[in-house]
Amino acid sequence: MYVARPERRQVMREAYRVLRPGGEFLLWDVTIPRRSDPVPWVNHDQDARSYVRPARECGLSVDDPVRCGEVFCSRASKDERARTTQSQ
Repeated sequence: MYVARPERRQVMREAYRVLRPGGEFLLWDVTIPRRSDPVPWVNHDQDARSYVRPARECGLSVDDPVRCGEVFCSRASKDERARTTQSQ
């Protein structure tokens, strides 16, 4: 599913909200180099940092991305200690 760059932080906040402490999900996408194109959604660069940074800013732990050609993937998880802050 394509997630526009301005919406990624909100997506990560929602992932953090719905994950149980210790829960995890995978980030997977392709790297898109910056280029000029008549289609607006491709007029930006996209790489693992564009997902990892907002995920970490929202409190998720994120493994360093693994790259295979133009594809990257990473595991994001909600810290097990979040259980104590949620129950208070």
